[in-house]
Amino acid sequence: KNDENDATKEIEITKHGDFYLLSESESNINCLADSKIIASLLENAVKIRKFYKISQKSSDSALFLTDEKSAFSIAFYADSDNAVSQVFFGAEDSLKNRIYLRSKNSNAVYECENDFHQYLTIEKKYWAEGKIFAESGSPVQIDFEKLNQNGIPSEILKIDDKSEDFQKKSEYLLSLRHGNITDEVPLGFQKVTVLKLQDGNGRIVKIDFFQSAENTGEGDSNSYYYIKSVIPSLIDAQSTAFAFYSENAVYEISAWTYGKIRDLFLNVIRKRFCP
Repeated sequence: KNDENDATKEIEITKHGDFYLLSESESNINCLADSKIIASLLENAVKIRKFYKISQKSSDSALFLTDEKSAFSIAFYADSDNAVSQVFFGAEDSLKNRIYLRSKNSNAVYECENDFHQYLTIEKKYWAEGKIFAESGSPVQIDFEKLNQNGIPSEILKIDDKSEDFQKKSEYLLSLRHGNITDEVPLGFQKVTVLKLQDGNGRIVKIDFFQSAENTGEGDSNSYYYIKSVIPSLIDAQSTAFAFYSENAVYEISAWTYGKIRDLFLNVIRKRFCP
């Protein structure tokens, strides 16, 4: 998509093993993409539909906003160098629920049913996987490590598949979602806790939570941020491991969500951390 300054902005979504990796052109952010949204886009892209030819003149592309300067384009690649197709989406008619579009290989402008509108965005939050623990299967152990003011581990809380209500707690944890996505932890935030989740296949998800140094009370209302690292299991394909190692985004969550994660470890026997 071209912005007002004619700079091209884009996101790239690439399949790596069992996951899709989203990369943004404006930053160095890499994060997992939502596979359900991508599947929906692909289903729409191959859907048989009626097209009505509006114009064959190349000069009319600008009129219908399907020219390369104005249009929103989606390109499909068989591999990194082989573009299978590229479609330029132009003006939308909300009254008739229609959209104008053309192929990169043709000057012809067509009109068709507009069920592409939701995909015509480069907003990374739309395309990104929303679940905090999307890489995890069925957990068998979850550790919650508290840090003191100096960032040194002070105690560790642990639940596993032998703990009471573990399945219920782990399912709830896997359902939680993050908010905004950025490229760095804001200034003034410090790491306060570390969560490690191991699933039955040996894959480990490690999350470092950051809180504002000015608000470290249990009941504060500020947002938290986290960074994530994933250790692949021995049975993960190399391509899947590549997706994990490429993740570098910083995610925001509400104090409410963080509190729900912390509350999963209420009444767990506290153990002093021994380095």
